[in-house]
Amino acid sequence: MIRLGVFIASCFVWANVASAEVMRVRTGEHGEFTRLVLAFDALPSWRAGRTETGYAVEFSGTDALSTDLSRVFALIDRARIDDVAVDPGARRVDIGLGCACHAEIFDLNGVTLVIDIRDGATGPDATHEVAFATAPSRDETGPVMAVDAPV
Repeated sequence: MIRLGVFIASCFVWANVASAEVMRVRTGEHGEFTRLVLAFDALPSWRAGRTETGYAVEFSGTDALSTDLSRVFALIDRARIDDVAVDPGARRVDIGLGCACHAEIFDLNGVTLVIDIRDGATGPDATHEVAFATAPSRDETGPVMAVDAPV
């Protein structure tokens, strides 16, 4: 009976791991901006906005996020992005800023969310400067940018 209980419990653990959306994270420095790339098999619906420490991006339509952040700062310094944290259960990525910067966030080909952190104030067309709590949701059926740009 104990073996049956252990077996059932392990099935629930593996089911939760299997249902987590794997998010691949890449970064790169580009002189005028620092790029954070969040890649998926298919980009879930998302919303982004300002927080007290930078920006937050929340994904919906997925049970949880699974990712490895151990190499986030392997190719970038902490001048613009000074922290990246993922709350898997909340499906949220928090990006802490180390400067007076702004973000340009866009969907690249329906599988990748690109977050460029640039020095200075935002332009007049900034869409992600609202407080995160009131940020509108964006889904994968919205505008998609086809950009051939390096990470």
